[in-house]
Amino acid sequence: MRMASRPATGLPLIAVLVTLTSCWYDTASVSPVVMFSQPHDVDVDQTGSHFYVADMANNRIHHIVPQTARERVTAPLTGQTGLCSRRDAGNEAGCFNDGRLADALFNRPAGIAVDTENKGVFVADSANHRVRVINIDKDMVTTLAGTGEAGFKDGVAKQAKFDTPTGLDFDFGRRKVYVADSNNKRVRVIEIDSINPQNTTVNTLCHESSCGFLFQEPVDVACNNGCTKLYVVDTTVYAPVEIDIATQSAESLAQDPAFSNGLSGIAVDVNNNVYVTCSVTNTIWVYSSKSAKKQVQLSEQDIAYGQSDNPTKDLRSPMGLSVNILEGKIQLYVADTMHDQIRQITMPTTSLPDAGPQDLAVDAATGDAAADTAVDATTGDAAADTAGQ
Repeated sequence: MRMASRPATGLPLIAVLVTLTSCWYDTASVSPVVMFSQPHDVDVDQTGSHFYVADMANNRIHHIVPQTARERVTAPLTGQTGLCSRRDAGNEAGCFNDGRLADALFNRPAGIAVDTENKGVFVADSANHRVRVINIDKDMVTTLAGTGEAGFKDGVAKQAKFDTPTGLDFDFGRRKVYVADSNNKRVRVIEIDSINPQNTTVNTLCHESSCGFLFQEPVDVACNNGCTKLYVVDTTVYAPVEIDIATQSAESLAQDPAFSNGLSGIAVDVNNNVYVTCSVTNTIWVYSSKSAKKQVQLSEQDIAYGQSDNPTKDLRSPMGLSVNILEGKIQLYVADTMHDQIRQITMPTTSLPDAGPQDLAVDAATGDAAADTAVDATTGDAAADTAGQ
């Protein structure tokens, strides 16, 4: 999922992400101690200082805080491991509970999106066929939309039906949640009425009959900067699909047969570069235009969080991802699902002038600066006369 926030100022570049269960963690230690089980998605708040992980096979949502050495953090945020670990258990009702964070139950949480302003976290609770919301201040989990019964129905949110929602993104300005409703082959939109929650509605944004594009298995969505366009990955389409939200028209970006049955996650940075994961080729790609794309290269300096039975530099079934800017650097956070890890990847050089993302003059696909942007060749950062203008 995920749309990049504006850069946080005065925040350090994150060196460590930790998720502990009442444990101590020494940041100087080489071995991570947290254990995820098939983490499926990750999102970061606008400050870059809080991260949330949909830990699918553990049925938990983790809250990750960058810390200095030997500080104590608590996690998971909500959910209980083991209670909903078998989808064939025949007791789906036992895998759902709204209420206090300590009591809430999830069943295969697949997608996550953060509402920084209201300290909320939206969750695509896929096997419960619901979209849930975590209110951190109130210590509560509630259902935003869905009855819990797999099916299709638009309308009032509490009466609407989903079938395996897997990916989410949140439009902060318009208070809309976009949902990849996978088995319904649709992209849905939840329009939140904060004044009268009972008037919150669910509608279909894109389906063959509404936007002329035939989805088969949409799995993740991400807004561009300003949320005028929505990008979707479908495991059966060889490229991301771009939806113009105002006109409800859709078209795919340049297709690549190598992506067959493999696109699994999507995110968009503030310069509207589109990042996708491919779980078949175990790669990440970035589109700098509708036709130009380049593979994101991993390095030995990338950071992996979570204990893996078979740690390697390479990815293994990457799924959801998020993108953020910290100290002028693009940071990708990727759910490396079958390694049971979250990966942090620092992208090539970029800077963010205060004038806005439209002035970001670095192509994320190449790492090259445009002619009118001065970049220090030694540090890779924007020169002083371009930064903060």
